[in-house]
This record gives sequence, C-alpha cells and structure tokens, in this order.
Amino acid sequence: MRLNVMDFGARADGRTLDTKAFQDAVDRCSDEGGGLVFVPEGRYLLGSLWLKSNIVFCLDAGAELIASLNPADYPLPDDIAPDSQPRACLNALHEENVRICGSGVVFGQVMSFSHDDPANGGNGEEHLTFDDPKQFRPKLLRFEDVRGTVLSGITFRESPFWTIHFAGCRDTLVENIRVENPLRACNTDAFDIDCCRNFTARGLYLQTGDDGICIKSSSEVAKLYGGCANVRIEDCEIYSTSAALKIGTETFAPVRNVSFEDCCVFGSSHAIAVYARDGGEVENIVFRNISGSARAHGNAPRHKFRWSWWGAGDAVFISASPRRAGERAGTIRNVVLKEIDIDCESSCFISSYPEAGNVENIFLSEVKLRFVRQGTQPGGVFDETPSVRNRFPHRIPAFFFENIRSASVEKSSVEWVNPEGECWDGLLENENSELFRFECTERVTQSE
Repeated sequence: MRLNVMDFGARADGRTLDTKAFQDAVDRCSDEGGGLVFVPEGRYLLGSLWLKSNIVFCLDAGAELIASLNPADYPLPDDIAPDSQPRACLNALHEENVRICGSGVVFGQVMSFSHDDPANGGNGEEHLTFDDPKQFRPKLLRFEDVRGTVLSGITFRESPFWTIHFAGCRDTLVENIRVENPLRACNTDAFDIDCCRNFTARGLYLQTGDDGICIKSSSEVAKLYGGCANVRIEDCEIYSTSAALKIGTETFAPVRNVSFEDCCVFGSSHAIAVYARDGGEVENIVFRNISGSARAHGNAPRHKFRWSWWGAGDAVFISASPRRAGERAGTIRNVVLKEIDIDCESSCFISSYPEAGNVENIFLSEVKLRFVRQGTQPGGVFDETPSVRNRFPHRIPAFFFENIRSASVEKSSVEWVNPEGECWDGLLENENSELFRFECTERVTQSE
C-alpha cells in the first residue's frame, strides 16, 4: 500500500496545521497492515505525529516538516515514560518495524525560541538565551520502546531541544542522516541513545550546540527498560561545542558494550567523554580511530540563567564522581582508546573521585595529543561538571590519572605547540593510580 498525505487533506503551505492529514494517512496504512506513507515536496506544519508498526514514512526531496510552536499541538499518551521534554514532532511508542527514509527535512525553528543577548557580556561564543529555560521546546524525533527502527537519509535542522531521542528501543539502525543545529543553542543534543540495545549508527553528519552522540541511561527510562547495551557508532563527522562522543552523564542503569570507531570530531569541549554519575556501571567501551580537535568555549559572565559550557578542551575525559556530596558515582571499567589523534587545549583526564575509587582497566594505545591554543579561553582549570568539584584550578599535564586501578599508555606521543605562557605542565601527573606502563614521547614546536 502506498498513500500520499496530500490525498488526506494536507495543505503543504507551511501555515496550516497538517498533523491530522498526516495522522489519518498513517492510521489508514496501519489499519491495512502497513505500507508506505509518502510526503511530496512542500512545507508542512506539524505537531505530534505518531508513527505505527510496519510503516515506511518517506519524505521526498523538497519536503519540509516544520515543528509547531504551540504546545497544544503535541498531546501525549498516558503511558509515555516521564521525560524532561517528551513532546516531539515525529514519534513512535510501543511499535515495531518503523522506517523513516528519503531526503527531506525536519525543521525545529529553534531561533523562534532563542536569541543573542548582548546584555550577557559574552564574546560571541556563549550560549544563546531562551526567554524562559522551562518553556516548551519540542524534540524533533522521539521513539520509545520501538523494535526494528530504520532511520536514513533525513536532515534535522534547528532543533529547539534534543534533536533525536531513542528511549528503550531495540534493534535500531540509523544511517546517513544530518543534524544541523546552531553551535550556540544549548540542550540541542544531536543524537541521544537512552537505555537502548542492539543499536547501530553510521555515516552521520552532526552539528550542534550540545552533545553530538550521547549514550545514557536516564532515570525514568531506566526504570522501564533497564540499561543500554550493544551500541556501535561508526564513520561519523561531528561538530559540537559540548562533548562530541559521550557516555553519560545520566547513568542510572548499566551502559555496556559500546564502540565508537572511525569518527572525526571538531571544536568540542570534550572530544571523548565517559561519565559515571548516578550509580550505574559503565563497562566494555572502545574508542578506535578517532581524530579531530577539542577546545574551550567562552561563557557569558552575566547570563541570567548562569549557563556555561562543560569541559576545557579535553582530548579525553573519563570521570567517576558523585553529582553532589553523599551521592553514588557509579563505576567505569574496561575502556580501550586506540588510534586517537586530537588537537586539544587540556589533558587526557582520567579520574575517580577519592571516595569512589571505581575506575579500572583503562588502556590507551597510539594516542597522539597535539596541544595547541585554538580558542579565546585561558587554561589552568579542570572541569568535572557536574560533580562535587565542578571546575577547579589545576596545571595541565598531557595525561592526568587520579585514583585509577590498572591503566596503561602505550606507543603514544605529545606535541606542545607554542607552549610559552600556557598552563601546560609535563607529560604525566599520577595521583594514587596503578599505572603499569607509560610509553609516551614529547616534542615542542613553534608555529606562527
């Protein structure tokens, strides 16, 4: 069966709400046992569209779905998992075999929610301002408890909140999609994989003002679906002003068996980040053939919501620390980083908070760090945010190990570019860690 949304009354004028026409087409297709719902060229204003099992939802070239700004256009079912922002333009819940394909665009209108505020006193790198940080801002796609999703070819642009959120999904393939968000719009994670299993993402181009790819187990989703396991990320290009490749910070259930391979990352505050913050276990993680850059970004001293970037331009950031005093940190074990080549401004930072002591078996091989000033921000600070220490002053060694059980660095190198006047301070600082091998060369170079 092939159905065209225009045959169900879609106007495609970018002003008339077309949600009902789309939903009628999807429902008819579902009632007939499945098939293809086709969206031809045109501009369609939508609230919540709920996709069904055995549906292929295809956006033709020139088709643009525009997310409505009206929260009344996003009704929610009663059995959706609690979420900081559960409303989204494209949705599926408790379904299977759902495919979204084509070469169209989903457009979120983020600049209708945010603006540049000179009163913040920033330097043009700081977060954009939202009039009310608690205001309604929809995601562009949210799938929960869906088995057998395929998402391919689509471009997601200017998301007001997390762009793509998979929660409690199984057997998912995402390939050859694009996310194009402003680099200063916070909360606009490009891609969140939350308590999912058997998940593959490849060939992604992601640009965003928050995390690029974030694998997590959030509190309420974890209660329903358990942890995250068997996730493979490969062949991605990521421009992010937060963490490009990230696990955590939300780790309320285990995150296991995750690999990131053959990815390029650019301009991130953490190029690679693994957080344990909420008592969960993070284990069996591989980063292989990751290249690019990491840099610190400037904050606005007078931002009325006190938003700030996390990270200081770290090449690698691995941290087990409680969010607040008296809380559990969780554990991190069995992490391999191999063939890592990053221009950075801060350390390869690997730390377990003293009262936690829960990071072990961290192996680094063929790591190339090139310390070079890229941004406007002074160094001399470690940033564990969110943690009991958050940001604290510290000289910057190339490698920093703190309270780690079993770690090694092999066949690695460090280049210091124009180090005069910087806070960079030697190859290694080891604080109470079992570092059984450290093989690393260094050199100093000058550039104009």
